[in-house]
Amino acid sequence: MGASCQTWMGRWLRARKVLANLLLTRIRSHLLTWKHQRPQQFGFTPGKSTTDRILVLRVLVERRLIFAESLEVLVMALEALHEEAKPLGLKVFWLKTKVQAWELTVFFRKAQVRRMTAGFYSKVLSGGAAGAASSSATSYIPGLAPLASVQGNNNWNYVTQPQQHSLGNFVEKRATLPLARVVGGGSTMGGMVYTRGDHQDYDHWEALGNPGWDYNSILYYFRKAEDYMGSHLGETESYHGRGGPLAVSPDPSPGPLAAAFLRAGEELGYNTVDLNGPHHIGFARPHYNIRNGVRSSTAGAYLQPALPWSNLHILHSATVTKILFTGKKAVGVLFEYEGKTYQVTAEREVVVSAGAVATPQLLLLSGVGPEEQLQDHKINVVANLTGVGQNLQDHVGVYGLVWILPGTPAPFGPFFNTTAMHQYTRHRKGPFSAPPGECGTARVLVMDQGTHQSDVGIFLSPVSFHADRGLLTPYTYGMDRQTYKQYYGTVLGQAGFTLLVSLLRPKSRGTITLQSTDPKHHPLIDPQFLSHQDDIQTLVKGIQFAMKLGKTEALKTLGAQFHDEPVPGCIQKAEEAEAEAEEEYWRCFVQHMASSFWHPVGTCKMGPSNDPLAVVDNNLRVHGVENLRVVDASVMPTIVSGGTAAATVMIAEKAADAIKTDWGIDTSKD
Repeated sequence: MGASCQTWMGRWLRARKVLANLLLTRIRSHLLTWKHQRPQQFGFTPGKSTTDRILVLRVLVERRLIFAESLEVLVMALEALHEEAKPLGLKVFWLKTKVQAWELTVFFRKAQVRRMTAGFYSKVLSGGAAGAASSSATSYIPGLAPLASVQGNNNWNYVTQPQQHSLGNFVEKRATLPLARVVGGGSTMGGMVYTRGDHQDYDHWEALGNPGWDYNSILYYFRKAEDYMGSHLGETESYHGRGGPLAVSPDPSPGPLAAAFLRAGEELGYNTVDLNGPHHIGFARPHYNIRNGVRSSTAGAYLQPALPWSNLHILHSATVTKILFTGKKAVGVLFEYEGKTYQVTAEREVVVSAGAVATPQLLLLSGVGPEEQLQDHKINVVANLTGVGQNLQDHVGVYGLVWILPGTPAPFGPFFNTTAMHQYTRHRKGPFSAPPGECGTARVLVMDQGTHQSDVGIFLSPVSFHADRGLLTPYTYGMDRQTYKQYYGTVLGQAGFTLLVSLLRPKSRGTITLQSTDPKHHPLIDPQFLSHQDDIQTLVKGIQFAMKLGKTEALKTLGAQFHDEPVPGCIQKAEEAEAEAEEEYWRCFVQHMASSFWHPVGTCKMGPSNDPLAVVDNNLRVHGVENLRVVDASVMPTIVSGGTAAATVMIAEKAADAIKTDWGIDTSKD
């Protein structure tokens, strides 16, 4: 064997070993969780140190099929588990493990195919953030058999239509929308920041004709889903839950930059608050969906514990192409799997949880939507609902406000060093135990509109927008590469931080429409960013607040220097501008540099039947048809003033109760 071949083989083996070790880490974590939190369910008998090894294998192999792990990697991890299992009271024999893992893999693959044509009481379309939660929450009911289908390939790779009022420095004036295409949806790929939004967001939902969606009513579901991992919160403790499936943790390793951010807020007259408590204007350390240094997604929190249940079926890499109707009644779906088309029936109802882009696309392809659009595509009209695909909203903001920290080590220094790696691999501590994207957050009111609701979010990122020297950042966000180099060229690779400024309540509204009747073709996404002039003005005021924040003594003490270069397409330098010219410069900056924060919602609006844009009622049942429900972020009538992940899980929890209530199942003991 030649030297080059040996080198390649060595690298390949090392890569496989790394993957096996990563999977082993996850297995350890899950086994500990199962043993301590759900002993009887996973075969652990309290007071005894033995368990059913076949049951453990079954769960792990099913998990591999659902989460697309390599069988080879699984077997390597199980071999290593031989010694690791002893403290847990497990007996794992490597040879039998290999044989049984292979046999179980073949068995479950065949079983999945057999299940495809079976009837189900409930069909959940997508195992995203909401689909995972609602599937798990209803699957424990005896006799109920939900089926969740999940697409693969990690990312939808959506892009918007060219924008008229924004994205001046982005390729073709389009924004990227890398929405998750994995089990757990956005909770598996997102930034893990947990924010619910303002109480008044939900009170407004109820005021729009949706009884039961005011904050006092839905707080129960936020608390039910949450397992807060921090210490007692004092006055805000009653706003949080403990013991729920989804972990919520305070920042496990806040650094000096995060502390300086809070002090900067105090200089400007803002208190440090719990933004998931009663106060929604102020500065805060973020909460994360993290359990002991590991992401807590709805896939792990809801679906994994439910895998042994015989009445929950998950099909990975299946693409739902159409909802089937008999008259106005949803009776099943068509889906593609491994190159073949299958039909599955739903005895009670179909639940769509495909997200704010794919859900309206699926409804339209199935004949539910604006009659004129359906007829243009020669689709048989089942229900003329003009609101399907309308009311698209997203958090829009500016990523590129950068401050340099001269004399500070390389921007990834706190992360890429042996000490940090040792801390994380051994103890799940240190910088790797929290996401690098945000270490401070603030909600402020910059426009005097007679309201006490915050309208701008300020997010502190300890990793500056230019830190990777342009290797990934411009591609991730869709920014023109030459523009990126021109604007950040003098500071590429230097240490610093970024202040991101986001609209919390955008007034602009966009649309999702069909490109064709082929489900594989992405729909046309036109968010119409900044089409409402108030959005531009609010962002300008938000940037001016961020600039004031950057000049506080707390941040100046760190040596922070604003990267004051004119953004391509705009002339004036911000620091040198007169007041009127400065505002005009920032307006130009916003229209060239603002983009999506990847939180699309609202395209299947919840509202009463007399609302021309309403698609679902307050129990999330689709108007004008029977046995069809939507459970995801698309039902939000208006976007919440925080990340949409927490609200989406709440929606799924509430929907699960609504489904059980409609079916005559008591929810009082849940």
